[in-house]
Amino acid sequence: MRHVRVGDLATECARERGCERDEARDCYIVDSDAEDALLDQLERDTQDGGCLLDYHCNNLFPERWADLVVVLSCDTHELHRRLTARNYSSSKIEENVACEVMQVVMQEAHDSYNASMVWEIANGSPSERDAGVARVASWVRAWNASFHIGETRPAVCTSVDDSCHTCK
Repeated sequence: MRHVRVGDLATECARERGCERDEARDCYIVDSDAEDALLDQLERDTQDGGCLLDYHCNNLFPERWADLVVVLSCDTHELHRRLTARNYSSSKIEENVACEVMQVVMQEAHDSYNASMVWEIANGSPSERDAGVARVASWVRAWNASFHIGETRPAVCTSVDDSCHTCK
């Protein structure tokens, strides 16, 4: 599987289209034109399938693109520690922790995809990470051996804190 860092592509599309920058969150505001360009690029780049789309927002992708949606979850204290270590602003940390408490990403996944294709994997400790990696790796092996080879649907990984070691 090929790992696609959708956030990097979204930033590139936003820059190219002159999107506004949110200095408080240290990111671009991806408007509808940039989002359309991003989806067009992703559709071209992933048309052969076998891709893992890594992004914090899973409801952006049409269900037909995915065979599996993985949502990484993390204890809020650990999430706070990780984001602090990355020098995130306090408001950005608070927003991410609040989203984790309210399970926003998981709810978006359930609202956007068939429940059977949505997995929540704990990623708060090395043992949880290793168990999650093993579970996803097992799924990938089965996927590779199945009739899905050559289809145009990438897997989707939704990482709350960019710590998805399965993708790296």
